[in-house]
Amino acid sequence: MRICLLATNRIVADARALTLAHQLRSAGHTVVAVAPDTGIAELPFQVTWVPWQTPVIRGALGKLVRRMMPAWMVDRRRSNALISAARATGATVFYPTTPGGVGLAVEAAGTTGSVVRPPSFPDAGSRDLAVLAPRHPELARGTGPDPRHHVPAYEAPLPPPPGRHNGRHIVLCYRKTDRSPGRYLEAALRRAGVEVMLITEELDWNTVPDHSAGIVFVESPLPAIAVRGERKPLPVAFWVHHGELHLSTNVRLRRLYGANVVLLAHSWHLAHRFDVPVERFPFAVPTELVEPGRPWADRQFDVAFVGAVRGTYERRRRLVETLETAFGDRAAIRSEVEPEEMAGIYGNARFVINEGGSRHLPITMRVFEATGSGAFLLTDPVPGLDLLLDPNEQYASIEPDIEQQIRRMLVDGETANRAARIAADVGRRHTYDHRVDELLDTLDHTTSHGGWVPGPDPAEHSSIMDIDVQRLVVYGSPGTALGDLRDREVWEAAAVADRLTPGNFEAVVLTALPPAGLDRLLGAARRYIYAAPAAGEAVGAWVAAHRSDASTSVVGGFLRVDLHADAYRIDG
Repeated sequence: MRICLLATNRIVADARALTLAHQLRSAGHTVVAVAPDTGIAELPFQVTWVPWQTPVIRGALGKLVRRMMPAWMVDRRRSNALISAARATGATVFYPTTPGGVGLAVEAAGTTGSVVRPPSFPDAGSRDLAVLAPRHPELARGTGPDPRHHVPAYEAPLPPPPGRHNGRHIVLCYRKTDRSPGRYLEAALRRAGVEVMLITEELDWNTVPDHSAGIVFVESPLPAIAVRGERKPLPVAFWVHHGELHLSTNVRLRRLYGANVVLLAHSWHLAHRFDVPVERFPFAVPTELVEPGRPWADRQFDVAFVGAVRGTYERRRRLVETLETAFGDRAAIRSEVEPEEMAGIYGNARFVINEGGSRHLPITMRVFEATGSGAFLLTDPVPGLDLLLDPNEQYASIEPDIEQQIRRMLVDGETANRAARIAADVGRRHTYDHRVDELLDTLDHTTSHGGWVPGPDPAEHSSIMDIDVQRLVVYGSPGTALGDLRDREVWEAAAVADRLTPGNFEAVVLTALPPAGLDRLLGAARRYIYAAPAAGEAVGAWVAAHRSDASTSVVGGFLRVDLHADAYRIDG
């Protein structure tokens, strides 16, 4: 695809925009940019520089005219110039690089383009790719040979019978946790008669049977599954289920695992971010965990929600506070509970609320846990959910006055019948037993890619820096010591001195020792610190004095400090 980055700032100094451009180009797309003329520079992609002074009149006359123009007129002329230049690029997709560029990108997209934005950016309305992609996968097409946009019907007249895949073999790789969807996929594979070779630490290709249908990696808490040995001509799939949240990490993991195909659980607008074909592979009902058993009218709770309500989930926090105030002990709001307790709560609730975060827009596991439990789902309008469930019958969107919505539906005699029908329907269409059939079909089709076998690209991988580090600040010159960091957001310490606040960067890298300000610089690290030998002794002393809870090691000559921050990681 042809993708245009639309900047309203100095793109040459915007590490996030430059990293995004590199990631898109690495995925096989043509990247162009439109940016204000605030410092022409050589960039590895085509840039249309738009003069920022308007009107473009040289000398004293120009200064006088610009000084006399109202500010709103200056802004409008600048905006129109950017929009016009963006349209002229002929791009299919427009990426605003700042929140202020979203509206301009929408105007540039008109009736033919699309707009994609990071989760923190404003919604782009009807031109938002997250909204358009589920029904128009061509707008977010992946790359690689023979890309397929499989949109399964998810229909089966009867539950898939056990043992139907006797004699087949799969290598399943994931780190086992109670909350991993891999556990449900594994159980369903075994019920189907598939022989499962389970890998939880390291995959050795030399131990993989030649007759295996393929290798399936499930996104799991880090560290990543290690891979060694000479690869065999078998298909490799990577099931990604965190959407935007861990996108850059998962792009790197795709290369590390050498996956031929990516399976996206949701957020299908992200298909174009991967350099291999992408299939849709949603979550499902874990039948061994949830069941609709208890009659709807006899349930203890009017409404329930299980999930985090702190941190970035401000809207969710307000929502559950409203429910707790309105329904008292008939509202079950829980955080950090085991899956079995969650299943007991949902199986005893009439309504379950699904709020996925401000801009993540995921079809969460909660969707299937709730409907499979016989509860009625009230949810944010999630793109793509209407391809899996009937929005007029099988779930409802959360209304502005959710309390009145629930009270109205509680006295509506048809609501209980609808909830019962929903549970029965998802059991016929959306269990992990159904997903097993879809997975094997995908692996069988993936073998048609012939001799093309992707793998980790040494030029795109840092063997020193942890794979989940995306946003880092560097003091000194990283050079080649850390490997290629073009797919990471790298900021120079001097350029972000005002942003060196506690924990504001995932990592801090020192290739030299700063003459002053070491405490402030190191304090800006949230997860890791990496120090070259020239700075190693001073960093070690700082860690001993200020972060005795941290652990240290030496990787590739660098001192690596793990600060053990909360992350999607098994801390061992």
